[in-house]
Amino acid sequence: MKYKKTLIVMVVIILPVLFGEFTYKKSAGAHPGSTGAPGDNTCAKSGCPIGSAVTYNDTTVNKLIFSQADSTYLPGQTYTVTVRTQNMGIQRFGFECQSLKDATNTDIGTVVITDASRTHTLAHTIASGVRNSVTHSTVGTTELSPGFNEWTFDWIAPPINEGDIVFYYATKSTNNSNTPSGDRVFASSFRIKPSPLISINEFIDLESVNVFYNSESNQIELNYYLK
Repeated sequence: MKYKKTLIVMVVIILPVLFGEFTYKKSAGAHPGSTGAPGDNTCAKSGCPIGSAVTYNDTTVNKLIFSQADSTYLPGQTYTVTVRTQNMGIQRFGFECQSLKDATNTDIGTVVITDASRTHTLAHTIASGVRNSVTHSTVGTTELSPGFNEWTFDWIAPPINEGDIVFYYATKSTNNSNTPSGDRVFASSFRIKPSPLISINEFIDLESVNVFYNSESNQIELNYYLK
């Protein structure tokens, strides 16, 4: 009889610890692969509890801001990415964002964390390989103003022209009730294209060009060879 009493006490102690760990993991970042990108799920289907279906491309709630105004990139350059969400009556928010090469849906670019207290990186594997993303930390779930939150990080473009690149991102709005009821997921995407300057640089690389001034003829001469 004494053994049974001891066992009951242990169960009572352990269960709250396990529950607390589960709650912490939910608030400390999204489930990896929850952006709704090709080959991935959303938070509604990847294991985290959710009370409603996913809403896609609602720009009144979700918005990605790319620091290059014309949404183009140059190889190797660093850009600032901001994921913003706005949903009145909501007190806690979460997000996940990843960048994929449009032609192959493979991981592209490099994330640089600039606010380590509010964001961190994730990695997960699917059939096509490893995908990296950035998500919220526990501190980053708190609204910055009533019904509003945003997260910022840097993104380094690939070293060569990789064609169109798509950022897939999703945000979660929760009423902080500790239940899935009333929570919502919003998924969107944002496309960037190679800068027109990339084409100019590639053209120059394929040429052998010499420009010089001929003092005898008082002319500028251009010699080039098409490889």
